[in-house]
Amino acid sequence: MAVARRYGARETSSRRNLVLAHSMGCSLALRLAAEWGTNGVSVAALALLGATDVVPAVAASPIFRLPLCLLDRLQPLLSAGFEARALHEVTRAGKTADHRGLLELCKACNGANPMFMCKAYYRQLEVPTAHQLALVRAPALLLCGEQDLLVPVESSTRLQALLPSAELQRIPQTAHQMMQEQPAAVHAVGRRSMCYRLRCSLGGALLALGRALRTVQRRARCRAEQKGGRGWGGGVKGFGLAVQRPHLPRPDLRRKCPSPSTPGQRRAGCFLLLVWAQQWLQQFGAPPPGSLLT
Repeated sequence: MAVARRYGARETSSRRNLVLAHSMGCSLALRLAAEWGTNGVSVAALALLGATDVVPAVAASPIFRLPLCLLDRLQPLLSAGFEARALHEVTRAGKTADHRGLLELCKACNGANPMFMCKAYYRQLEVPTAHQLALVRAPALLLCGEQDLLVPVESSTRLQALLPSAELQRIPQTAHQMMQEQPAAVHAVGRRSMCYRLRCSLGGALLALGRALRTVQRRARCRAEQKGGRGWGGGVKGFGLAVQRPHLPRPDLRRKCPSPSTPGQRRAGCFLLLVWAQQWLQQFGAPPPGSLLT
């Protein structure tokens, strides 16, 4: 949380906080997004690989309550079981140089994991509650491997139903380690979907900004009329937009002041929206085929 506050506390027009997480790290990312606005960190979007809505069954297994001396003896068997569940059968066959290199990397990493860390890790696993998931306002992209035996597709489907705004994508010929088995496919799906979702979130933000500007201008006009007593004559200037009205009898200030929105203001707002959308399209590329932005 301290790292997130240090590097993700502020967002700018050219910098958005995208949180990328894998496996049980997705639980931490979801809790971070659920506390958006209270922990000093803003999350624009989430990309979650192999996310689950329940604690894995292996965490409740009595095997991780054994003494460390026995766990050290069982480590080769545990590593072999992890490879069988986390890697696709095509990867485990080792027919290509990339697959053989990935198998060697998995064996080296699993063999280097101290069992006291594994024991503490599995005994402290937690997942966000349904209430916390309902508080996640950032759009989420859920990626899952088609042959993931550690986090089945059904688990990601349930998680998608619990999140307010989530998209689920299956990566073919992958399992739990999808970003290592098919890095190009994961990158392509993630980039295409995240760019589209960030643009959608930007559009919603622009609509909210437009409503706020109209409210502020309306209040400024009411204050100007109450102070100057010029009625509808003269102009009220705010946010670079000057509103000119013909001279009419002074209205009753006890009534609710009407909105100063005019066709010229609406055209200016649409022009700003188009300019911003064009900038985002140039920065992030084309939206996914069949989307509303194509």
